[in-house]
Amino acid sequence: NHLCSVVFGFLKKKPLAIKHHQKSCCLCSRLMTKLIVEGTRAQDITAEDLEHPGVCSVNTTLSPAQAEEPALEELGEYLLIDPATGKFRPDDEAILALELVTDGDTKGAKRFIAKQAELVPVFAGKAEQFPDLGHFIKAISTAFHKLKENNSDLRGKELLESVRIKVMCSDVAREIRQYGSKRKELDLSAPDYGEKLDELRKGAIKGVGSVIPHHCGDHSKCNLDCKYRQIENEYIEKFSKDPPVGKEGLDPSKEEDRIEILAMYEMQIKSDYSKVARFKGKVMSMGEKGQDKIYNEITKRLNEKNIDRVAEAFSSNSCENYYGMITKYSHGKRIYFGQSDSWQTFCLLAAGKKSDNRFEDQLQQRAGIQDTYLRQVQVVKTIKKKRKKREHDEKQQTKERRKCSQLTKLKDGEKSLRCKGRHMSNKLDAMDNCKSSIEQPQKKKKAPKRRKCSNCGEYGHTKAQCGYPAGMAPKKPKAKGKRQTKKDKEREELMNTFANSE
Repeated sequence: NHLCSVVFGFLKKKPLAIKHHQKSCCLCSRLMTKLIVEGTRAQDITAEDLEHPGVCSVNTTLSPAQAEEPALEELGEYLLIDPATGKFRPDDEAILALELVTDGDTKGAKRFIAKQAELVPVFAGKAEQFPDLGHFIKAISTAFHKLKENNSDLRGKELLESVRIKVMCSDVAREIRQYGSKRKELDLSAPDYGEKLDELRKGAIKGVGSVIPHHCGDHSKCNLDCKYRQIENEYIEKFSKDPPVGKEGLDPSKEEDRIEILAMYEMQIKSDYSKVARFKGKVMSMGEKGQDKIYNEITKRLNEKNIDRVAEAFSSNSCENYYGMITKYSHGKRIYFGQSDSWQTFCLLAAGKKSDNRFEDQLQQRAGIQDTYLRQVQVVKTIKKKRKKREHDEKQQTKERRKCSQLTKLKDGEKSLRCKGRHMSNKLDAMDNCKSSIEQPQKKKKAPKRRKCSNCGEYGHTKAQCGYPAGMAPKKPKAKGKRQTKKDKEREELMNTFANSE
């Protein structure tokens, strides 16, 4: 019943605006309970009946899953217009988002950019959404698991196993990051910048496409980063220096001769590769048809159109850390803070601590609260605990335990897509950059659906508006079925024939 949306500045890593949502209030709940006890039906209670003295904590009627998109639209307006005056903020305060990084779970980025383009039409078409790379790779991982569940020919031993999926996704992320770093090294002022960028982009797409054949034992499409290719080159150099007797005429620079040379050392190459490979040289037993199915899940989300945006490797971890801090202070779902202003207070406290490490000290000074001995002792203990935890996390034994825990989650993720190790599919299309045009096409309004009263069965009103008491509406005769009408027709024909005979 409560949710918080936050906008972080990418440069300063500090919160710019927050919007808390709450659809419950303790005063409203008490008043509603009183009315029901007095005999009022729940469907007859109106908003006017729930008016009460004091501040009402309800500020939305939407569920947490629905509230994020309108919240980002409100925050987009809040960053430009001061709600107190209703006018644009000064130039040193107003914020226009040029690059918006989101996890893609909702279409909130689209509504945020569209709202700012509506308020500042000159800015339309300039802002762009960039995906969080971690969530982007998680979406691909979820697609692989879903593909495995729906296709029995892809699941089993030495096929799409959880550990194999994790490593393939890691390889895809590595290719994307390498392309991003090489892209930043290019000189923008060079005359051949466009040609070099296209060449790098095609190479990155080719590298991503070589990941699946690599895990199936086909290294012909791999880059030079592949360990199997590196071992092959080592044996080619060995042949060039000391060729076997009778094979002196083979030229490694020719493709046909190179294939023959590698065939001579094939067993040795595989033996050396099994010592350095992640799966000890084991590969997926999968044909081209299965490989195409897996690669198709990648191309649905990644191609030449959006790889530049994904390769920026942006992260929304600042927002995730903010939510983690709120969970820390509100104890997550263990204690329900959705009945008063406690939830809003926790959201503001987390925003203040994210802005300034000494936020609590400054708040105490402004409020005139004197620091106590107990708090000073507790602060010293907290600092010691943090230092010990940091030292503990850096130990090799802790890292191995963390790795085992991750592998356990992966194993559990094989049972269902709803396990902790899985990431739900994104609502925002990976190809959509959310750019807003000045002239947006008008959407056709859908015809309103005719709703049927669940009490009397008539159209045009709801159960709350029905004139009949609950359960006292007259029952309508059931419509005759096809078999029943056919028998009635036969009976009528017989009656007619008897009447005519008389």
